Amino acid sequence: MKRLSCASLRVRLILPVLMAIIPALGITIYSGLEQRNQARLHALEDAQRLAQEISKDHDHLIQNARQTLFTLSKISQVQEQDKDTCCKISADIMKQSEDYTALAAAKPNGDVFASSMPITRPINYSDRPWFQRLLKTRDFVIGEYQIGRVSGKPSIVLAYPVLDDIGNLKAILALGMDLDWLKQTIAKIKLPEGISVSVIDSDGTILFHFPEPGKFIGKSMPE
Repeated sequence: MKRLSCASLRVRLILPVLMAIIPALGITIYSGLEQRNQARLHALEDAQRLAQEISKDHDHLIQNARQTLFTLSKISQVQEQDKDTCCKISADIMKQSEDYTALAAAKPNGDVFASSMPITRPINYSDRPWFQRLLKTRDFVIGEYQIGRVSGKPSIVLAYPVLDDIGNLKAILALGMDLDWLKQTIAKIKLPEGISVSVIDSDGTILFHFPEPGKFIGKSMPE
């Protein structure tokens, strides 16, 4: 009987303590979950903001490249495959931009006949997927990640057809987009500590990774 009384007394003493602790514990748990939700929402907002900045800069580069290539395609010396003039024009354009790796002009069979950089060996683009798509579409195309055959740098090719007045293909202009432009975009945005950013193409190839881009560029993104 004495043991039962002691046990009952202990229960009566514990219950008020629990009644006081449980609401506070509930508030603490709720507060922690709310903070986690807020942190998640902030992370999503940061990711969306960054994606918009990258998309805007990427769009700007592509539109500039397309306009440049379109203008070049109308020059008679380009249509006539005038090597010296094309090399000079290409070199002058590249001096004015740090966003691109090289500018080259190729014949309809893929042989490069002019470039912004000196060429010491024959170069042919006919096996490149972007080149084959351009032959089919006769329109502006954006290539996949590759190591440029002229520049030797990781890049994405932007290509444009050179057509005569009746639509015959006279040449192909290829401009390599330097992947380093992404570094400039990232530098403009103050990211929270611990944030990593990956940009991949439609084939799942990593075009850019922050931080330590050198470790990831050109590798496949795991599914």
